[in-house]
Amino acid sequence: MIATKRSRLERFYSMYESEVTKRNYKNMLEVYFRLIYESGTLEEKAEKYFAEERDFEEDVRNYFSTILTRPPKSVEVMMSMCKTFLADNDVEFPSRFWKELRRKKKGHGAVTRDKIPTQEELRRILLQLPLNGKAFYLTLISSGMRVGETLKLMQNDIDLNSNPCIIHIRAENTKSGNQRITFISNEAKETILEWLKQRPAFLKHYSKADDGRLFPLDYENVKKQWAKALTKTGLTEQDERTGWNLLHIHTLRKFFRTKLASAAPVDVVEILIGHQSYLNSSYVRYSEAQLAEFYSKAVQTVTVYGNVSYANKDFEVIKLENAKMRVELNELQSLKVSFEKFQQNYGEMIHLLGKYKGDSAGFVNEYVFNQEPASEVTQ
Repeated sequence: MIATKRSRLERFYSMYESEVTKRNYKNMLEVYFRLIYESGTLEEKAEKYFAEERDFEEDVRNYFSTILTRPPKSVEVMMSMCKTFLADNDVEFPSRFWKELRRKKKGHGAVTRDKIPTQEELRRILLQLPLNGKAFYLTLISSGMRVGETLKLMQNDIDLNSNPCIIHIRAENTKSGNQRITFISNEAKETILEWLKQRPAFLKHYSKADDGRLFPLDYENVKKQWAKALTKTGLTEQDERTGWNLLHIHTLRKFFRTKLASAAPVDVVEILIGHQSYLNSSYVRYSEAQLAEFYSKAVQTVTVYGNVSYANKDFEVIKLENAKMRVELNELQSLKVSFEKFQQNYGEMIHLLGKYKGDSAGFVNEYVFNQEPASEVTQ
């Protein structure tokens, strides 16, 4: 059997394990080749590109000038991808060429301004979320995981019987390609247990196939939940340049990094959030039990409700709201019954008015006193 030759793009993508990285690089290549060819698939453009006689340096300069208005970090990643892709296809430039481009790049950090949420702000936001959203975001807040990692968690990746509750993050779901562990707070665990009770009904209601994930949601679902909650709480301050909300989803990872580092060694925190340099150099120095001990001592810093458990705090608020809603529903039901009775009486009155035209005594006898008219009785 003759092996099928892989395309240039397939060979390039195979260098990376993360599906997120592959998808991001594909989007970057779409931008690159869109500047050169007006039509054709990405694969066709890539094959045609290296079959032609081209001024590759000029193409890269044009690409660089096009993306220069993007955030500096994005420019850096896109140019790194470009350099690697060209080298993988035997197109390499002298180091002075890349140095020249780097000198033209403005800034080195992120452009978007954001801020780390406070516990009070998080409490307000969580109150506006459905149960699956509460469970999802409390997991993010207390674990330091990325959004994509959390969405890919399978139910058997989390040990709800351990203390602290441990999460095993699979290598194929991490940015670094390395598996790791992290932990969640008791309030996150309590909320997940409540969510698991409702999960089957959720799947049935939304006609979703059960793929085994702890949170059968996608990025757009959780993004919309967060945006709606921010709107309801009035926490919608935006960055003037990018228009992004200052309390965007990814600030929760910063919240974890900052808060936990105030009570635990920095290298332990970096291991839990999955920064590759720490995974490679420090992970072997700590056992799972040691990481759990450090986390347990510092977990209060990433607990939204402080010393009061989530169940005793937020659930009590929800119970009060539910009780209030039940009273209102009962009142509405009473009004409905009263209205239906009024409709019935009104109908009877109209009927009798037609029956006793000009005979007010007869109408009063039958409608008001609910008895037959005297004339009809004597007959």
